[in-house]
Amino acid sequence: MTEMLKRSNLKKNKKGFTLVEIIVVLVIIAILAAIAIPTMLGFVNEARQSEYIAEGRTALVAAQTIATREFALTSTKDGIEAKIKNDYEQITGTATKVESIDKATVDDNGKVTDFECTVTKNSDGSGQKYTVKINTVNNTATCEKKATA
Repeated sequence: MTEMLKRSNLKKNKKGFTLVEIIVVLVIIAILAAIAIPTMLGFVNEARQSEYIAEGRTALVAAQTIATREFALTSTKDGIEAKIKNDYEQITGTATKVESIDKATVDDNGKVTDFECTVTKNSDGSGQKYTVKINTVNNTATCEKKATA
């Protein structure tokens, strides 16, 4: 009789989780991960695009510097856009992720109004390329992934 009481007490005192409880917890964690991971990846992509736009704005400042210098020397906007494309690397060197200036529209006052450049993922020119477009009149900036050739 005492043997049976000991066995029944052992069965009552079992502590721990059942297999069903563990599976339910794992399913809940999987659902939360399925929701959270794409959201976090979206934040990462937005942050990366903001980085590329910041690089583009830095290039815009350099382009505006060139445009202001040339406009002060000639008082016309003729040839300034080509000068920006040619002289950009002299000002910035290789310390930027901006690979090239694709477009720089200058108004009659020597201000760069519409700007477009190619930004690479890595400062050594490797990796995915992005097109950054900045309009200083509307104060807008966009970043789009370039199609790989």
